[in-house]
Amino acid sequence: MFRALLIACAVIVSSSAGVRAEAAAEARPVIAVIRIADDAAGKAREQAFISELELALDGFAVRVVDAAEARFQDLSLKAKLDRIETVTRPLAAVATIWIEGVSKDVIMLHVVALGTGRAFIRIVEVPSSATAEQELAVAAAELVGQVYLLSPSIAIPSLETAVSAVMKKAEALREKPAEIELGAVAFIRVEGGAYGQEGTWTRVGGGLALEAWPVAGLLLRAGLAAVAGPFANFRDGAASGYGLAPQIDLGYLWSYRFLRFGPVIGASAVRSALSLALEDGTAQAFGWWSFRGVAGPELQFSLDDTVALVLSPAVGVWSHTRKFLRVSDESTVLVTPVLDWSASAGVCYIF
Repeated sequence: MFRALLIACAVIVSSSAGVRAEAAAEARPVIAVIRIADDAAGKAREQAFISELELALDGFAVRVVDAAEARFQDLSLKAKLDRIETVTRPLAAVATIWIEGVSKDVIMLHVVALGTGRAFIRIVEVPSSATAEQELAVAAAELVGQVYLLSPSIAIPSLETAVSAVMKKAEALREKPAEIELGAVAFIRVEGGAYGQEGTWTRVGGGLALEAWPVAGLLLRAGLAAVAGPFANFRDGAASGYGLAPQIDLGYLWSYRFLRFGPVIGASAVRSALSLALEDGTAQAFGWWSFRGVAGPELQFSLDDTVALVLSPAVGVWSHTRKFLRVSDESTVLVTPVLDWSASAGVCYIF
């Protein structure tokens, strides 16, 4: 449900291309990957990225080396390039890659390659999910291909063949249809009359819903809510009731870092029941169907890739109202609202 910003940064630097080109021509061209993480989460992310990169860079030989420097990411650019030159020279690598976790939601991908001194930066934004490392690997493969296209001086036969295969594979991956994101929501709800009701009309309950994101931003949701109430006391008795409401929702939510926010509209068919118990021992029972339309903003706070908190305040409109009468003197006890308000809070688990 978050979106992580994957920043792909490639710097093409001049170097001694002749020696490396001769070595690379003898076998598959080599791509060096430098491991710089010093924590368990970072090391796991690097390993997942390397596995995906080996698949994306079909035709290249991926070689992994350790930075052997404390806080490699804090070095100056010149110091980094010097270190890269030292650790990759024995491999005759045509490009060097490393990833750097800038923050919880931002990963920076570096590609340093032989070339003519050109430099370019590209920014890619993708949903935060279990496929983040694959997206990084595809971006790296495309950057390696672009480095080759911009640098004819390193156009050796084995590299040309490998780059052609990588570019075709990256394009095929890019054209794959996006997977539909699915989730399940458990929520609690409070609702009450806002206009047109007489007497207390407040109900409390909860429910379950399934949601789907067929395309980025578009929310489809279907669920069932159960509420208890209203509960009211009057001069000669008391009222109690409940409601069951299957509901469908449609919304569009924008994403910013760990937030999703936007408008949501919904419609429900509400089955309500109400009982009036009088002090003289008599009672009245009512049951009826009505339709309710709702609209309001929704906020989703992603805690990680699989869990999010959901907040949904809304205003509802009822298709018709009902009046309930006391048996004793036929006076009105309750009138259902024309407009009401509701507030829901829940937890979404993303499959």
